[in-house]
Amino acid sequence: MIRNPVVVFIFILLSLDLTAQQTPGSPGNDSCQTKDMTDWFRQWTNKKKPPKEKTSAIFAAPLIGSSPSTGFLVGATLQTAFKLPNSNLSAFQANLQYTSKNQFLVFLRNTIYAKKNTILLSGDWRFFLYAEPTYGLGTNAPKGTLPYYFHFMGEGEATDSLSQPMEFNYYKIHQVASFRVADGWFIGAGVHFDLFNNIKDLKLDTPTAYITSHYAYSSKYGFNPEKYKQIGVSLNIVYDTRDNMVNAYKGMYANLNYRFNPTWLGSDEYSSAIWSEFRYFKGVSRKYESMVLAFWLIGNFSVGGDQPYLGLPALGYDQRSKTGRGYTIGRFRGENMVYGETEFRFPISKCTGTLGGVLFVNAVTIDNKDAYVHLFDYVKPGFGAGIRILFNKQTRMNIQVDYGRGDHSSGIYFGASEVF
Repeated sequence: MIRNPVVVFIFILLSLDLTAQQTPGSPGNDSCQTKDMTDWFRQWTNKKKPPKEKTSAIFAAPLIGSSPSTGFLVGATLQTAFKLPNSNLSAFQANLQYTSKNQFLVFLRNTIYAKKNTILLSGDWRFFLYAEPTYGLGTNAPKGTLPYYFHFMGEGEATDSLSQPMEFNYYKIHQVASFRVADGWFIGAGVHFDLFNNIKDLKLDTPTAYITSHYAYSSKYGFNPEKYKQIGVSLNIVYDTRDNMVNAYKGMYANLNYRFNPTWLGSDEYSSAIWSEFRYFKGVSRKYESMVLAFWLIGNFSVGGDQPYLGLPALGYDQRSKTGRGYTIGRFRGENMVYGETEFRFPISKCTGTLGGVLFVNAVTIDNKDAYVHLFDYVKPGFGAGIRILFNKQTRMNIQVDYGRGDHSSGIYFGASEVF
């Protein structure tokens, strides 16, 4: 007996879609029309009046789960896609979570096109009362073998002596405003604030000379191991030709952001960094436009000064915490990071387009200059598959359920829209 309600729901949708495809003469007739969850709900409730066409969608749902690092988790997610007048599709996301280990997490993220696409806003705001293990710097860390373990929504912790559990509070405000200078091109500036305090290095034991990676790094580069902050400004360049930012079928997106963190703005130490990102989407079928090959490449580089340990480039620390399916957030960390991912998206229910699938592979490499570990000396791969359920056909917003597998690690990921 199938007990998972998500599996049952997908099975019902697939059965209905297959029935529609078996209708005599269905290819090309009215029975083969794109249907989202609203359309199926109307069909099940025998509501014949079609809904009004909308250029927005709101997805709200409770979150219930568990992981070794958070314990039992409850919360809620709100994700919306919308259009301002004469502008491209925009998106806003809010997450609120509370755990049985008294952890409290708030995410607010925005990507907004306004004023007839002359203004582009991009923001990432967070408040964490948090816990996260670290393993040292570099893609080869830790030196040893970790046991296989499973996690949920990117969170998890190996019950192994090689992990170094930490607790901390994290306050993050990143907001960038860019202005169109040519078709597809935007140039602007941003403000960035990162504060880590109440840091507790749970395995640190100086009397017995057990020195953790975080404590050793902080001591060497002059950071207070209990709190530190980065405050800076950035120059931002964006090129965007995607046909839909929530679920692109074609086009490309490129972003280059140079961040400068001077001490006179309040940073504990001077540092500068470059964030570079490239996404490309290519349709591979004339018959099904949702059959897409997608590419994602990120380079995050420390180019001047010294960043604090928790502020270094790390897996899962992108705006939407989507890098590294198959690994936990923060699993790999270092001075410089290169990340790549390829995803094949395809329709499962080819008549209605309600159900889709994805296959993906990714890889990350991170250095550690103190240990003479360079980029590409070690590469950690990940791979997996997922299901997409069409939530709103006007905005192409999907409900996402993915399973990812990494090196001695795996996880389930849930959300709305696409990963990139």
